Amino acid sequence: MRYHHLAIDGPAGAGKSTVAKLVAKKLHYIYIDTGAMYRATTYKALKLGIDLDKPQAFDFLDETSMTFKDGILYMDGVEMTDTIRSREVSNHVSLVSSHIPVRNKLVALQQKIAKHHNVVMDGRDIGTVVLPQADLKIFMTATVDERAKRRHEENLALGYPSDYDTLVAEIKRRDGIDSSREYNPLRQAEDAILLDTSHMDIEEVANTVYTMFLNAIKTNRSKQMEHKIEEMPVVNTPRVGDILKGTVIKVTDEEVLVDVGYMFEGTIYRDHLTNKKLSSAKDFVSEGDEIEVQVTKIAHGDSNNILLLSRKDIERKAVQKEFRSQLEIDKDVTARVKKDVRGGLLLDFHAIELFLPDSLISLNPLTPEMKTELVGTDIDVRIIDIRKDRNRDKIIVNRKQLLFEHIKQAEKEALDAVNVGDVVTGKVVRIVDFGAFVQLSPVIEGLLHISEVSHYHIKDVKELLSVDQEITVKVIKKSGKRISLSKKALEEKPWDLFLQKYKVGDKVKGIVVKKMQFGMLLEVERQVSGLLNRSDYSWDPQDNLAGRVQIGDEIEVEITSISREKRQFTLSKKHLEYNPWADLKLKVGELVSATVKQIEEKGAVMEVHGVEAFLPIREISEDRINRVEDVLKLKDVHTVEVTAFFPREWQMTVSLKKVHEKKERRDYEAQLKDNVSASQTMADQLMELMNKSKK
Repeated sequence: MRYHHLAIDGPAGAGKSTVAKLVAKKLHYIYIDTGAMYRATTYKALKLGIDLDKPQAFDFLDETSMTFKDGILYMDGVEMTDTIRSREVSNHVSLVSSHIPVRNKLVALQQKIAKHHNVVMDGRDIGTVVLPQADLKIFMTATVDERAKRRHEENLALGYPSDYDTLVAEIKRRDGIDSSREYNPLRQAEDAILLDTSHMDIEEVANTVYTMFLNAIKTNRSKQMEHKIEEMPVVNTPRVGDILKGTVIKVTDEEVLVDVGYMFEGTIYRDHLTNKKLSSAKDFVSEGDEIEVQVTKIAHGDSNNILLLSRKDIERKAVQKEFRSQLEIDKDVTARVKKDVRGGLLLDFHAIELFLPDSLISLNPLTPEMKTELVGTDIDVRIIDIRKDRNRDKIIVNRKQLLFEHIKQAEKEALDAVNVGDVVTGKVVRIVDFGAFVQLSPVIEGLLHISEVSHYHIKDVKELLSVDQEITVKVIKKSGKRISLSKKALEEKPWDLFLQKYKVGDKVKGIVVKKMQFGMLLEVERQVSGLLNRSDYSWDPQDNLAGRVQIGDEIEVEITSISREKRQFTLSKKHLEYNPWADLKLKVGELVSATVKQIEEKGAVMEVHGVEAFLPIREISEDRINRVEDVLKLKDVHTVEVTAFFPREWQMTVSLKKVHEKKERRDYEAQLKDNVSASQTMADQLMELMNKSKK
């Protein structure tokens, strides 16, 4: 069987890849993106850190696998769609492509693929080097501006970063490198058709190339038929079982006449054309087609000759041979489960038997019911071993690895879809001491740490969450497969709620949560605490408030300051109380009225203008006093002199003795003035004063 090839060459950005993909899809051919192969080689070289200027450094290609599936390149089993589109790869791919060893190895791989398939291949030397015998060669070009515009729009559509001016410069640079390289420079093959697409859209270009290719195949087929007919060799008399090549000379719905170079034509009935079901033979072959047939019956007679032909066995063997050549270790195939046997399953892959061991069937523990359910279904498997067993190949396959990779791919796609800052909804699947695991999709989970459940301190996650509960959370961190979530990030902070509710000057009640040397912390709202400094306990500096309250006691206070930046606020208890000393204006030496409020061992507490003053025992009288209560009685009112006054410290001392002394001095001076005679001497006055004091 001859395979058909379409080669599309042209400079970078001409739209070759996009057009090639569309045409391959229309033709149901395999699309080979050679540019992706060079990009993948460049990506791996950069990843390995080799010197890109040294061609001999690319020996790693000998152990590198490249395959195409649905037009997508897989290198070493990993999809290369996104990773090879980076700016770094684009800047170095022309250099890598210029190395002869690299091009030789990749060209050989491209030719190997084309040898066994109908392909559409694009690149920069496909028609001149890789597929010189292609059915149709197209050299596709466009202006630099148009190519840059297309590449820019393509990058944006795929979500890649793109800058138009940078692309223009890159395309010009690559054109220069590709056209001037020593080995296989970019040039148009002599028999290639030049197609300028500057003023055509992609769909129009694809349809044009598609039509040109079909016409080329038809023309080539006619030329081949003419050549075959002219040079067809004479064959011997066929025998049953012989396989011959012939030319279709007539086709009806039910039969096909084939010229096999014998004295009369052979007949193939519709049911013997193919193993597939046909409603008409015309759906399978056309006049002029060259086909391979097998003789099933031959007879000669006077009135008629019979030469019956069939293609069914040829097709079966050809299909088997074709697909057997495709079976390689590490290759993925789809096969039908035909039988449940001891130790595994027997699979059918185009009449080729594959064996799937029990241990490689499923990721979950295998049950007999699971094996039975798989019989008659198509499953994807990977070939892991090919060995000879009784003169035939025994092919061992693995389904478990593919299931694992599918899960990993689904996991990767799900992870890629989640970004830091996203608000997502999930279900709580497990609760542990340090948090809860939330299922965000069938294949990924995130961790909601206990510190991110609430702005308020909690000892157990179960206080707020339960298994199977659906919650809305925010993605706050993403590292590899680890996704960190936060529930509190979507809720208002206690501090913000506090600011909404309170202002400076508000009277509040706070719970004592901590006592310190310089004050106390009072919780005004849940987990929002302010500082009550010891200087704000009371106007009385001697008041021991800290000694009178316990942790958990409630105190009424006033908010005196709020710092939004520092998230702090201060409280005061004394601002809710009257300071009796604030309006008291006294001076040392001033006489005031004082009431005995309390008698103590070393003096008495006196009430002066609503505050307390202390009368020391030594300031009560000039005479010696053993007991204060012998001289003073509770509620007695006396005139005293202020001897010390410190309103900030709530301290004042008074003296009764000084009042008495001043009174005696005044009395003496008055008497002296009134009673002293002119003849009385100073000595007499002193003697009289001494006598009075003795009395």
